[in-house]
Formats: sequence, C-alpha cells, structure tokens
Amino acid sequence: MGKTNKMEGITLALGAALLAGSSAALADVQYHRVIWDGDASTEAVIGFSPNGTSNNPYIKYGTSANQNSWSAVYPTATHSFSGLQSHFVRLEGLSPDSAVYYKVCDDNGCSTPLWFKTASEDNQPLLLLPEVTPVPAGQTGKTEMF
Repeated sequence: MGKTNKMEGITLALGAALLAGSSAALADVQYHRVIWDGDASTEAVIGFSPNGTSNNPYIKYGTSANQNSWSAVYPTATHSFSGLQSHFVRLEGLSPDSAVYYKVCDDNGCSTPLWFKTASEDNQPLLLLPEVTPVPAGQTGKTEMF
C-alpha cells in the first residue's frame, strides 16, 4: 500500500473522530484531534475545541518532553461544526518516526501536554491504539477503553 492510500485511510479514520478529551489545567479544551491529510511522516494537523470561549488560542509543540524548546503556532483555520468551534494548526517539517509533544494554550494558560508519533518513511503500518483509562476499583471491576 503506497503512502497516498495509507494517508487516505488515516484521514478518513481520524478526521471524523475526536481522539481524546482533555482534562485541561488552565486552557479549557474540550477535544483534541490529530489529523493526517498529507505525508504522515513529516506533517500533521492538530484540531482542538475549547470548552466555551478561548481567547487567543495556539499550540505549543516540540520534539522532546523538554517544553523550554517548544515553538508556538497559531491556528490557520477555525470552523464551527453544529455549534462546536474548532481551531486547526498545521505542523510541517516534522521528522519521520518521531514523537511530537504538544499542548493547547490561550490567554488563561495551557492544557496538559499530549503527544503523538509521526509515521515512518518506509511505509511501515501505522498502528493507532486507543487510550486506556483505568476505572477506580469498585466501580465496574474492569478496565474501560475510550
């Protein structure tokens, strides 16, 4: 399967899905999304939706967990879908098969940092795993996946 077919499948699978809710520390973000609509080894789009009003939203990102070297990028697009306002930031020039760390920020502060990994250059399958969140003991007796 070539990169184009792989990217189309990834875009369809992720573009429509909200991947992770955020327990934001200061920037009140309701949803985060990572969307690959181009070369998933070197670029990604981060979509995010504030929980209410967000003044001056942007993404801070970097390639290490050390936030001192992170860069700020402002949304290049904002859209409203059924009343849910979403901002989109395109990250380009990323390294293949590498971790990218990011957090959503606004005038009130920043969310909890999250991360994703870019695809490899050699067309290895891109494995996407759901986040596993343990449920406190006594509530269901099992681990639920989101």
